[in-house]
Amino acid sequence: MGSVDRVEAIPGVFLLKERALWIPELSAIAIADVHLGYESGMFDEPFYPKMQFKDISERMERLMKRYGPKQVIINGDLKHEFSRTPYPEFSEVRDFLDILGDAKVTLVRGNHDNFIVGYLKKRGVEVTDVLETDRFIFMHGHEERDRKGKIAIIGHEHPAILIRDEIGGSAKFPCFIVKENEVVMAAFGDVGGGIFRAGENSDVKVYAASERSVNRVG
Repeated sequence: MGSVDRVEAIPGVFLLKERALWIPELSAIAIADVHLGYESGMFDEPFYPKMQFKDISERMERLMKRYGPKQVIINGDLKHEFSRTPYPEFSEVRDFLDILGDAKVTLVRGNHDNFIVGYLKKRGVEVTDVLETDRFIFMHGHEERDRKGKIAIIGHEHPAILIRDEIGGSAKFPCFIVKENEVVMAAFGDVGGGIFRAGENSDVKVYAASERSVNRVG
């Protein structure tokens, strides 16, 4: 893949290699499926290297520095644990919000965003089930909602694509799935996603995101 930092897949919507969207007319960075606390919940062994929060934080810091957004839209699943918010998860949420500085933050609530809303509101985060603008409607995607003829920005699916080379090697990449009036976002966190098979859906465009670039692959 060549080195491409961003791609304008729909007019005014840029897909970023950091697995985020940049929407200039809103001065907004949008991310989805961060799943803070995932490592703490899944891997309690002290010897397990916990790298996800460091990676998420570094990518978010780069985005804030590069684009200087006035708002950050979190399109669901900021946190991971369904039934509670243990301290390691809470501390990651707290530290992640600190990275966002003075930007207006909106959480479009996902199916994992339980037991945290009170704290988010104290931090000035707007929490909503759907976020509408003139052109866009942001929804997490775990529940179908009226799109009102707008471009739908959706999370929840954690799409990924398997890319093979000419000698038989393969690698799995998070990806964006783009239709005429819909963008399914790549997961911002490193939680495993299902394999999307582009050949089964000729009406969509698929863009794989890596550390170096974002490129159309289907």
